[in-house]
Amino acid sequence: NFCPKDHLQLMNVICSTFEERLCPCPGESKPVSLDFLQRNGLQVILLYPLVHGDFCWPRHMCPNPWANTTSSSHLSRFLTNGLETRDTEKLFVSQGVFTPNLGTVLMYCFSNLEYACSRRCNKTVRKWLTSLKTRPNVLIIDFALSSAVSCQIVHLLINLNMQEK
Repeated sequence: NFCPKDHLQLMNVICSTFEERLCPCPGESKPVSLDFLQRNGLQVILLYPLVHGDFCWPRHMCPNPWANTTSSSHLSRFLTNGLETRDTEKLFVSQGVFTPNLGTVLMYCFSNLEYACSRRCNKTVRKWLTSLKTRPNVLIIDFALSSAVSCQIVHLLINLNMQEK
């Protein structure tokens, strides 16, 4: 466990390393977008369990619900519901990942996670992104940039976040 001195030392290293690229935690009515970050030269958002100055975002400012599924239809509904019900004043993370269960492990015991889950999941996420009316903040996917589909997801997400509201 970290003692207060360890937290302070870590914060000093982070602040000195990233300096002007750290995005301050927004107030209650100042949402942060990719466009805002780019216009202001900000590249780092620091989520930290303890507040140490203006640059530490408390965890509650970045909810990241987990679908816990291997079902494409369930994941799509879960991701859509997350965006529709999110607090737009917070940085919301959409987790576009499948969670292998025992059946998945047994069926693909001589395979790997990319083949067993990620390929199908990333196709689901790509389809979900193309149907959106609202833009996500952050999207987690497995094996980013390892296939044409995952590269398309990255481009779609960036383009959605660069559009004017």
